[in-house]
Amino acid sequence: LRKKEESGHLDFEENEEAYAFGNDMNHLGASLQARTDLINSEPQKKQQLLAEIDANLHEREDYYGDNLYQGNQRNLQAMVGYLLTKNNLPNLFFGAKLDYGILKENFGDFRQERREESIGLLARHQQHWNQHILTEANLELEHHNLQKASARPSLRVNFLFPEQKKFFLNLFTAYDWRYPNLFTDYSRIFVSDYDINIEETELNNWQPNQLWQFGTAASYHHKKTRIKLQYHYFHFCQKTLWDLYQTPNATNIYSSNERAFRHLLEVRGLQRLGSKFTVGLTYRWDQNKSTYGEEFRLDPFLSEHSVYTTFSYYNEGLRTDLRYHLHSPQQLIGLETTQSLWLHRLDFKATYDLYYAVSQDALQPFSFTFGIDNLLANQQQIIFQNDANGFNGMNLWGITHGTRFYLGVAYDLRLD
Repeated sequence: LRKKEESGHLDFEENEEAYAFGNDMNHLGASLQARTDLINSEPQKKQQLLAEIDANLHEREDYYGDNLYQGNQRNLQAMVGYLLTKNNLPNLFFGAKLDYGILKENFGDFRQERREESIGLLARHQQHWNQHILTEANLELEHHNLQKASARPSLRVNFLFPEQKKFFLNLFTAYDWRYPNLFTDYSRIFVSDYDINIEETELNNWQPNQLWQFGTAASYHHKKTRIKLQYHYFHFCQKTLWDLYQTPNATNIYSSNERAFRHLLEVRGLQRLGSKFTVGLTYRWDQNKSTYGEEFRLDPFLSEHSVYTTFSYYNEGLRTDLRYHLHSPQQLIGLETTQSLWLHRLDFKATYDLYYAVSQDALQPFSFTFGIDNLLANQQQIIFQNDANGFNGMNLWGITHGTRFYLGVAYDLRLD
């Protein structure tokens, strides 16, 4: 069972005009998983029947500037399947699934309501070709009330090196699609006085985002050092664009099948210093480009380069993390400057796990958390444009609040 509530507001004034930020969010979810073993004739094989049900109710009310957004989303997912395991590795899976969802969004004069229903078949197969190659193939066939018949295939090839257990390499590809939630996927664009242009005939008949993904991952582990490299290339066959380039002081939202891609490269290093200290360094390159009109250019409001540094300490249930973020300038719209400043922040988090015995063989943890966000109180100045445009929240690339403190407690309930 899951329940989460959030509420927070920030009000400020400029030239006797007030603008509100904040959200009220309620989330209620429930999951049920069950499995049973079948009688096996061979000791190296294990057969199981699986069943899963997941239900979610998500409600959200936001102020985008001085405009009210209201959203309600309900989802129900169910799956049953058969799993065959050989030598402690999943080998073959067959299943069937059922998805049902309703989305309702209200923003200003816009109303969007979408119902999604799908029923489908799932198949997954793992195959050891020799001691060096392991393949994982997945196929999902479904009938969707909006997309009709569709398929989601994926393939992963793992290269194994038994004599060099420190090194791992794989290649993968996949096709996927989803219908966007127009007013939440890129919400900060609406925190402005820009006009919003959406074809009413398209609003409730939107095209899904469709993409092919290709990538590779490699990792190296030696004693107390770990290095991991990942690269993903996303080729969009169909993509929803928030176009701020074509019309001054307006946002044109439409679905496009013109050229669009994304490169994502991440290099991560981890070094243990003794038994209690760990230092981590991550570099991330994330480039997004799309076709706007006749020009192929960077998507706005995204940092192309990011660096994360983490220093961690562990000791008998206590873990502390000190994390530094550094993000490159973002492409801005509607200001004299076309790029934001570099963004940096320092966060601290401490977690202590307290275990107590609930039986002779089981321990249950209480987790207590204390954290400080934006430890250096690095705040971005609120930028106001001329009187014609007023406030533009799209150009909030940094942190508008100062140092923030938080406390948390969690209890892990396990029923075996």
